[in-house]
Amino acid sequence: MALKRGITEAVGLGIDHILIYCDHYRIFELVMERSASELENIALVIDDVQRIRQRLTSIFPVLVTRNQIKFVYELAMETIVSEISIHIPDQNKTCSICSDDNIEPERMFSVALCGHEFCVECVKRHIEVRLLAGGVPRCPHYQCES
Repeated sequence: MALKRGITEAVGLGIDHILIYCDHYRIFELVMERSASELENIALVIDDVQRIRQRLTSIFPVLVTRNQIKFVYELAMETIVSEISIHIPDQNKTCSICSDDNIEPERMFSVALCGHEFCVECVKRHIEVRLLAGGVPRCPHYQCES
């Protein structure tokens, strides 16, 4: 499902050249159309992916090893954290995720697009969970679209 969503998002954003990184050989084979799934729900998702692929100019599946995935994950974490600015006010702050109301200003992150603030630990956990689930990390504030 993450693959289908990612390709759909790319098409929606007008992106027409993408790489698909697969960390599992079976998924790579399915995406390359070298094999077919015996499970109906997976076959339907792969059919949807192939249909969406036709709307792209180029798409290249790439098989990566576990070590490479770790590197990609760490690079993604660094990139996302670099997009978050540190806001340093005069008094301790409250994290709206963990409700800790005694957080030192230098331990708070502010999401650049919306200004919502969270403690470093909660932001790290949020980013990790979203990336491991195959999602795109967004502002963790309830109903925020940033």
